[in-house]
Amino acid sequence: SVYWQAIAYDTYENGGWKIAEDVGTSLHFPDDGPIQVPQTLARESVNQVVQNYIPNTSFIYAAPELVNSDKQMFLESTQDALDNELLTSARSRYVLRQGETYDVTSRLSTADSESLRLAGNAYPEWVSERYLQLPETITDETKTLAAELAAPFDNACDKTIAIRDYLRNNITYNDQIPAPPEDVEPVHHILFNTQEGYCNYYASAMAVMLRSQGVPARLVSGYAQGSYDEESFSYRVRASNAHTWVEVYFPGYGWVQFEP
Repeated sequence: SVYWQAIAYDTYENGGWKIAEDVGTSLHFPDDGPIQVPQTLARESVNQVVQNYIPNTSFIYAAPELVNSDKQMFLESTQDALDNELLTSARSRYVLRQGETYDVTSRLSTADSESLRLAGNAYPEWVSERYLQLPETITDETKTLAAELAAPFDNACDKTIAIRDYLRNNITYNDQIPAPPEDVEPVHHILFNTQEGYCNYYASAMAVMLRSQGVPARLVSGYAQGSYDEESFSYRVRASNAHTWVEVYFPGYGWVQFEP
């Protein structure tokens, strides 16, 4: 399934995710053509028409990876060594009213697991510098569990699947849990104390565990796919579909979504 992406977070600090302070903002006009993103393998161009039902929002929602829109957009991004845009989020220059529509184009990953297994670990500098970051507060128990799950495998794809499946099978979904105590690291709390949580906790645990094993990962928020309406050939996405998931970076293939 495809998710509708809003923000990609790169930094885990004080038990939560944020965007690094060096992310800048630029204005992109439709006549500028597609956003210059890093060229990656196994991508399919997908056009979408989005009708907005949120009063007075600015976020541009799109399937990953957004490359164009018919709206003027503020791009929040950094650049790689080739001046490609490394996009964190896109917002409409002008407020989107309720009922307003916009067109977006995405480069959707079609990479299969066998290709990702062979992608290797020759990560670009901008990936390894930013997406392996971890604070000192991550507990030894968290790192040890991640190491045990990853140990049987020699590639990032299988390590990712092992950690993803562990979380699916050992953490109970519960969106009514209280916040973790202030003196407890949240990922540790979910893994070893409560063994329950909702999407933010699953995704945080997965990204932190992957980073501890040298696999670049980030947190992404937006909406799950929603329900398909056959009459209108469209997806109806409700507030209850708000979601957070994980993207893992594979050399040559770029960011690929995973659902813990």
